[in-house]
Amino acid sequence: MNRVDTSNLTARLALMLLLAPPASAAEPDTYPMMSSLNLPAGAASLALPATVVAGDSEALAQTLRLQDSTGREVPFAILTSESPDEGQVTSVSWEPMTPPEGPAGMQIGAWWVGASDVPLDALRFDMADLRRGPWVVRLYAEGTPGGEATWVQVGQEQFLYGLHAIDGATSTRDRVRLPHARGPFKVVIIGERPPVVASIEGLAITGHHVEPVSEEVQVAGPVYTEDGAARYTLDLSGPRAVSGLTLHVSEPIFSRAVTVSAGESDARGRNSSSQLSSQPIARAMIGDVQMDETSIRGIHLTTDRLVVEVQGGRDEPLTLSGATVESVGALLLAPDAGAAPHTLYFGGTEPDAASDVAIAADEIARVATRYAGGPLSLLPNPEYVPHPTREGLDGVAAPINLALWKWERPIVADPGWTRIMIDGAVLLHAQPGLADLRVVDRDGRNVPYDVRPASTEVEVPLGEMKRVEQGETSDLSFTLPADVGMVRRIELDTDATTFSRRVDIVRDRGSLSETLRSVDWIGIGSPHRLCVDLNEPLGAALMVRIHNGDDPPLRVTGVHAWTRGSELRTNVPEGGARLVYGNRRAEPPSFDLALLSSTIGAVPTHPGTLGPETAGAGVAMTLVDQGLVAVGFGALGLGLVALLIGALRPVKAAPAATSPPGSPSPGETDPTQTAGPPPPADPATLS
Repeated sequence: MNRVDTSNLTARLALMLLLAPPASAAEPDTYPMMSSLNLPAGAASLALPATVVAGDSEALAQTLRLQDSTGREVPFAILTSESPDEGQVTSVSWEPMTPPEGPAGMQIGAWWVGASDVPLDALRFDMADLRRGPWVVRLYAEGTPGGEATWVQVGQEQFLYGLHAIDGATSTRDRVRLPHARGPFKVVIIGERPPVVASIEGLAITGHHVEPVSEEVQVAGPVYTEDGAARYTLDLSGPRAVSGLTLHVSEPIFSRAVTVSAGESDARGRNSSSQLSSQPIARAMIGDVQMDETSIRGIHLTTDRLVVEVQGGRDEPLTLSGATVESVGALLLAPDAGAAPHTLYFGGTEPDAASDVAIAADEIARVATRYAGGPLSLLPNPEYVPHPTREGLDGVAAPINLALWKWERPIVADPGWTRIMIDGAVLLHAQPGLADLRVVDRDGRNVPYDVRPASTEVEVPLGEMKRVEQGETSDLSFTLPADVGMVRRIELDTDATTFSRRVDIVRDRGSLSETLRSVDWIGIGSPHRLCVDLNEPLGAALMVRIHNGDDPPLRVTGVHAWTRGSELRTNVPEGGARLVYGNRRAEPPSFDLALLSSTIGAVPTHPGTLGPETAGAGVAMTLVDQGLVAVGFGALGLGLVALLIGALRPVKAAPAATSPPGSPSPGETDPTQTAGPPPPADPATLS
């Protein structure tokens, strides 16, 4: 670790501030959110909440602006948390000591670890005898309450699976986290076998220590994947740079392997760029000590949704009541905060130049006084003007001919920038690619909007199921909306509890069919849902083929298809707006708003919903349209009547024709014509 001489730190910071150019006047109307606070005078630090840090901690400084009571812009730097895995190894002195009493039947070892020159964030052990766990590792720091030397427990870790093997098969190592302290420490290891420690090393994070941010989140699921794993979904309150995860499991004893991903999947439902290697979680009792390993470390995902898959084999799925998500934390560091009260603006989308004090962030953190005013109150900035509004790109335009659109739904939202999920009903009637979507105000005028993929999924509305039994197979077919595009996954429900079937997901190509996926569906004692990752376009129909073998047809109580959702963002005008669609001849709109597509996603929005679907002007014709149709039918009716009268009029006998001059008289033969065969003789004359 690079140590910093703090003897002249204050003078160096003061000189830096004097040499720095004066800060320009802040522009608060470019920041959507704000918070009022009283920072300490002089060098000050502020721990930023997760909603402010979001998922881009590297660019965080460019989204914030700090002012003191005089309106002066306060220069600051940002420090973010780092994982102990990235710390620098530091040598520490250590030696065995007399172990304390522990649980009956357990083997106990104890070691003294001397004080380090720098604060430590973890201790790393080398268990050279290769004997695996389970182990309980308890950490104690030296304290002197009441003037007597005592040991105070500062941490505990459990290793149910032993320690990770390194250097081939010669040793195992792992680390135990510390609360950023120098020591000395006492280490107590409890296990079923006598613990043997070959070495102990310290790990120190380079730079100033910043705590991660913890949030409690709900867990949805499980659904079962094709390989038998139970899949759970964790929706976060916004983008986060996730670094750790602790699952709240109800079962008292379990041992499972877990994978964590950001929810984006490839053709096989996997994503190598965001998926973690399988890590174990477990819980058991060793004597009277509960071993609990439900935390997953070393996660490096930036997302607003986590997908956790727990392998269970033939065991019942775990009951997850929730989870604790750790994300990258951040400190705002001001070398001279100025006079209170202060105003912190955040959420800006226009990059600013980095402050010169960023180079001294670690030094400022060592002398800064921490803000102790409690959680920040995050409020909308009343002076904020969204970037599209400042450019005049989100106002209403000319009216459109609503007679060409068949369906409409009211946008249920307050005026202002709103985000709306495009649901299955829109997919059912909209043009492929959503090219015919239009947002109009109450006067039918066009309102610019932006549509972008969402991290959430929407269920595809399926047509009525047609089930055909063909020998040992059951074919289930459904029609699909035209604008489904890529179907991400198929889910099947059954109330059967014990069964084993082969399931094919089939794409119908008319006279031909193509099997896209073929998986095993196995019941393990309770009804459940099978989840088949797909990520394939299916066209106009979905077919699910179940191979029953020698068993009777399996009861299927539900089939669900899911596709990636689309999110519409628009500035709802005063008086409200509605979404119209269902015009098969409409071309995709071309808005100048698209020129700001890179910043629209950062514009704060409030959630909106779509009201009930009703027939639009394209179905319920206007009076003019009805009049034109009536005139057309009237003209057609008159034409038909005229034709009928003409057909029923009696036909008069034609008058005798007058022979022209030179033509033979009646009864005479034209001498110019060729003679034909004589007529047959009259039978009466012959007799």
